[in-house]
Amino acid sequence: MWETSKAAGEICKRPARNGEQSASGQCQFTPTAPGTSDDPSHRLQRLSDLRIGEAGVVERIDLEGKLRDYVTRFGFINGVVTKVIRRVPLGNLRVYRVGQSDIALRAETAREIMVVRELE
Repeated sequence: MWETSKAAGEICKRPARNGEQSASGQCQFTPTAPGTSDDPSHRLQRLSDLRIGEAGVVERIDLEGKLRDYVTRFGFINGVVTKVIRRVPLGNLRVYRVGQSDIALRAETAREIMVVRELE
């Protein structure tokens, strides 16, 4: 289940944990019903579909084996925010920022990472 709430100018979105507040204590989470516009499955998109400058929260990684280990080792895990930094001129690579690291991924790899685009 997914939770969203707005309080004191803070937007809170993340997987539900009953009765929990945000780290700042300003945001009380409330569950939303699956199938509503707040349900993340309605907004899932491929990491490769984000435009330069856009960010998304990783929700699912549809990779297996060594490639999955590779991307998770560099920080692509559920719940982490990643931002598209730039396109590399040679090849079909894009550079993504995860935490304080910049990682280049091929389009076919980024296509298998599902995100929810962050609202600005």
